[in-house]
Amino acid sequence: PANTSAQVTGVVNTTDRGAIASLPQLKLDLKALYDDLLARPAPSAAPPAVPVAGAGGGTFLAGTDLAGKRLGPGIYQVAAGASALSSAAGPLVLDAAGNPDAVFIIRADTIVTTSGSVVLEGGAQAKNIYWVSTGAAQIGDGTSKGFFQGSVVGGDAITVDLGINVEGRMLAGALGAGALTVKGATVVIVPK
Repeated sequence: PANTSAQVTGVVNTTDRGAIASLPQLKLDLKALYDDLLARPAPSAAPPAVPVAGAGGGTFLAGTDLAGKRLGPGIYQVAAGASALSSAAGPLVLDAAGNPDAVFIIRADTIVTTSGSVVLEGGAQAKNIYWVSTGAAQIGDGTSKGFFQGSVVGGDAITVDLGINVEGRMLAGALGAGALTVKGATVVIVPK
């Protein structure tokens, strides 16, 4: 029998339900996605302050807070450190410049968001946004409300804290054992 909850739409699979036949293939697919997202080359130049048509991207310094930044489609790398997202300077705006198929990839050793939100403009879609963490990812700080968009592909564990609403996927454990922890009244909506 499936686990049910008034707060969960869909099926909740827990470790006490026994082995899931498709789990080995799911792990292989997650690792393939993780490897593909990390293998794509990122530009070495600093990212533009405003979105540009076509591919953008660049490298941020370690510890850069993405709050208040406006980014166009492309691959963004945080050099040897954590990617932060607070509300200090406003939301992170991802602007697809009219292209609903535009892809955004943001890679970091660790992804840490506190009170920050992600806003999509110009036809950007949550299903085309990938946050790649080679370590752990922490979405929210448990005390602030925020809206996070995109799929987190984590090498390790992912925690979604109380008060954060997510439109995206949380895919933990690409490098082995990884746990997904969703706390409190958090809402996670899988984009179509």
